[in-house]
Amino acid sequence: MMRLYNVSSKRLLGSFFFAVVTVSLAVALPAADGVGASQIIGGKGTGPGQLNQPQHVAVDTEGNVYVVDSGNCRIVKFDPRGDALLCWGAKGFSPGDFNRPAGIAVGPEGNIYVADSFNHRVQKFSSEGVFLHSWGRFGNGKGQFYFPSDIAADANGGIYVVDEYNHRVQKFDCQGNYILSWGKRGNIPGQFYYPCGVATDEEGAIYVADGGNNRVQKFSSSGELSIVWGSSGNLEGQFDRPWGIAAAEDGMVYVVDSGNHRVQMFDSAGDFLAAWGAYGNAGGEFSRPVGIALDENGYVYVSDSMNHRIQRFEEPGEDGP
Repeated sequence: MMRLYNVSSKRLLGSFFFAVVTVSLAVALPAADGVGASQIIGGKGTGPGQLNQPQHVAVDTEGNVYVVDSGNCRIVKFDPRGDALLCWGAKGFSPGDFNRPAGIAVGPEGNIYVADSFNHRVQKFSSEGVFLHSWGRFGNGKGQFYFPSDIAADANGGIYVVDEYNHRVQKFDCQGNYILSWGKRGNIPGQFYYPCGVATDEEGAIYVADGGNNRVQKFSSSGELSIVWGSSGNLEGQFDRPWGIAAAEDGMVYVVDSGNHRVQMFDSAGDFLAAWGAYGNAGGEFSRPVGIALDENGYVYVSDSMNHRIQRFEEPGEDGP
């Protein structure tokens, strides 16, 4: 059964269970070496607004934050202040249910797209969590998936899905109709090895966090390779399992360097600009961060997975936040 919790009412309607608890889980934590988050959202648990190994994160045009609460098999929606507004989903295979969901994106029409990883499908919802449509099943054919891990939407309604264990990216329209795919297992440019993040920019370019190859690859919307950068390591511009990725309007590209417990900033050509973060649980520290998203006010949201929280940072400069 899909469970959808709303924070302003409590009622049971058909197959949807609505339970509401007003929750505010936004706090401030001590900064780590002067680099601290301006807001902390979440905390480990199963209650509304609590999180269990959050994965990717997305922000809509109103500043609402959508978090893939993977360990709880649900989506949690927060307002810009960090108050929990809504959560939906439960473990299962029925429409609206999830099994270890991973990726999330907000489409240009405001709908929410979720990479339901262990169910090998994409699900589409309204911004209020109402199930609209799903597509995909296990396999390696067109429109099939093998643990899809992230999803992104462009301004024209194109939906890009990282098909992680098939080592490729698939593109669909917003109704789930297959358009094209690119990539296969390997380490030469244009190939992937367990990719796990995808983002689009204002120009329509596609950025893929090629996790197993410890690099980022940039493509056109039709899959033509443009730039590759990164290698294995912990120096500037190197990665240990890059995971989440986001592109800002000013051309900056943010990469969650998960194994190094940090975020790195690059320009659109892949030149290193700044980095912040270290292992720990203070503000500005991370434990296996995964997802990243940007809002229209310049805030940067990072899902700090093993600390079971989301950290929000002020818009960084070239020296970090």
